[in-house]
Amino acid sequence: MRASFRMIALLEALSWFALLGTMYLKYAHNMPDPNKVIGMAHGIFFLVYVLLATMISDDLKWTKRDLTIALIASLIPGATIYVERRMMGDEEK
Repeated sequence: MRASFRMIALLEALSWFALLGTMYLKYAHNMPDPNKVIGMAHGIFFLVYVLLATMISDDLKWTKRDLTIALIASLIPGATIYVERRMMGDEEK
């Protein structure tokens, strides 16, 4: 499950940045279709990230503060990479 969390954390961050790009296309160039596709993908990655963070927190012995940081990170573009790099530990590197 740790490898899955690492992958989802990265995908969530990348989809956040992609969503920002498609929002520019939607509002500056009247191209809403890419935003619909990327928005749906980002929404799925976001939900899976939150679910996996909650599930894996006991295994990683996160405190409630650690889990809160991980969940808040999902709201900031790219911050889930911080969680993946700093809070997951070095066991798989």
